[in-house]
Amino acid sequence: MEHSKFHQTAWENVLQWEKNLVEYQGNDFERTYERWLNQAFEALPDYWKDPITQSIDQWIFHIYALFHETSIQNEAKERILSTAKAFNDEIQNFEDLKNLPLSQLNYIADREQSKHRIYSIIQGGLVGTGRTIFSSISIPVTLINNIRVVQLMSYIYGYDLSSPYELMTSLKVFHAATLPKRYQGEAWLSLKNDLLQKEKNSSYFYDGEEQIISKEWIEFGMDELIKLVAIQLFQPKKDGRFPLLSVVMGVQFQYSLSKRVASFAHHYYMYRYLLQHKNKVEKP
Repeated sequence: MEHSKFHQTAWENVLQWEKNLVEYQGNDFERTYERWLNQAFEALPDYWKDPITQSIDQWIFHIYALFHETSIQNEAKERILSTAKAFNDEIQNFEDLKNLPLSQLNYIADREQSKHRIYSIIQGGLVGTGRTIFSSISIPVTLINNIRVVQLMSYIYGYDLSSPYELMTSLKVFHAATLPKRYQGEAWLSLKNDLLQKEKNSSYFYDGEEQIISKEWIEFGMDELIKLVAIQLFQPKKDGRFPLLSVVMGVQFQYSLSKRVASFAHHYYMYRYLLQHKNKVEKP
C-alpha cells in the first residue's frame, strides 16, 4: 500500500510539474527578446540558416556520443551501480535498476544532482573571476556538464545509452532541457509522443525526427554569450580587487541552468519509470 501511495504521489507531482511547464507563457521581455532573435535569424541569407543549425546539431551529437565513454562518466556509472548494489545485491547492470523502488532511485538521482550543482558552482565561480582561459571554455564546459547530468539520469533509471534509441532520446531530453522555458512545454509533449510510439513499436532504433537542435535553441547560445559579457562588465576596475560581484553572478547563472536541466531530465526519466510500472499494474 505504501509503495503504491508513493508512486501515486510521485505521478501527481510529475503531472503538476508538466502542467506548470506547458502553461508557462513567458513575460513581455522574453517575448520581445524572442521576436528580436527571430528577426535577426530570418535576416540571415537562406544558405546560412540550415548549415548553422546542422553544424551545431552535429557538434552536439559528437560531444554527446564521445563523452558518455570518458573515464569521468564511466566512474560515475560505476558509482551509480555500486550504490544500487548496496540496496539490492542482485543488481548486475543498468537495466536491473528499473527493478529498484522509486524511493531508492530518487535517492541516487538526488545525490548525483547535488554533485552536478557543485560542479556548476565551481565552474560559475571560475568564470566569474574574469580570467580569459575560463571564459573561453565556458560554453563548451557548460554543455558537457549538462550533457553529463542528462546521461546520468538516464542510467539511474535503467536506460543504457548503448542503445541507439536511448542515445537519441537522451539527446532530445538535453535539447528540451536547455531550451528557454517558454518552449519547454511543447518539447516535453513531443518527448511524450515519442515515448508513446516507443511503447507501441518497442524499437531498438530511433524512428523519429533525428534533427536535434532547433532554431529556438540558438537562444540558449545567445544567453550564454550575454552572461559572459555581463560578467566582464562587472569586473572591478582596479587591479588586485577580488571580483566578488562577477563571481556571484557566474555562480548564480550556472547554478540556475544546472538545476533547470537536471530537474527536467529527472522528471522525464522518472515519468518513464512510473509509466512503465503503471502499465504493468494495469495489464490484465
